[in-house]
Amino acid sequence: GRNIGIGLANIINIFNPAAIILAGEGIKAREYIESDILNYASKSYFASKQNCPVIFSKLGNDGWEIGAATAVIIELFEAPIFNRTQSPLL
Repeated sequence: GRNIGIGLANIINIFNPAAIILAGEGIKAREYIESDILNYASKSYFASKQNCPVIFSKLGNDGWEIGAATAVIIELFEAPIFNRTQSPLL
């Protein structure tokens, strides 16, 4: 958990995310590594200045698939930034 926590602290310092979501097979060991992860991740600069929660996903190994599908759906149904009334070639 220590190395993951240090890595997350670096990610928080570089990107200043609103939240970090951990998922995958490593989450099965959550009870053993959670305290170290949260301890080291909270030592980053931005985590101490802002609330950057570290969330453990409950979606299991399907979380990345759900996220990818959601990103595509959002992109497909996003409102256009502008409306063309004429062809750009005219």
